[in-house]
Amino acid sequence: MMKKWILMVAFVLGTIPALAQSVVYDQTSSNGVRTLICEGINLGVVGDTDVNVGLAGFNYDGTVLYSLAVVVGSGSSVTIPAGSKCVLTLANGKQYELESVSGGTAVLQNMDVQMDRVYQSYQRFAYYNIKKSMLKKLKKGIARIEFQMQPRSYAASFDADSLGALLLNSREVIDTTFGK
Repeated sequence: MMKKWILMVAFVLGTIPALAQSVVYDQTSSNGVRTLICEGINLGVVGDTDVNVGLAGFNYDGTVLYSLAVVVGSGSSVTIPAGSKCVLTLANGKQYELESVSGGTAVLQNMDVQMDRVYQSYQRFAYYNIKKSMLKKLKKGIARIEFQMQPRSYAASFDADSLGALLLNSREVIDTTFGK
């Protein structure tokens, strides 16, 4: 009986961060693709570049795909080129290269961003494909993330794995919202 209570408490504590995760964008396009983006975090400012990352989920006809939603501060001269790549380095040293979604950059018409403010500038927003199996590997922790940008690339390193925890919590929110 005691084991049941311990497991239940552990389960409840494990779901609390997922429940606290907020959705900042939820729209269905005219072709039936529902896009949901969870609250992201500001990775920091380098020079005049403010970079924010969150997890996006796309649901079309029961299939759910995931992407990193990356936004660069609108006051910056930095852009995200079409076809750019993101490199995730896990705490165990393994690297994974994520490609931007075909078409490269995109425009969000409205995004109540806990990711700091509304961005609507072309080439300052991009999706990077990330597979569900890759999201599971984030439990090992993210040590570094790097994005190809113009005129210079952007990289952030982590001591504590706040980004990995955020993305895992976001995946739970997306899966729950889409009924998965």
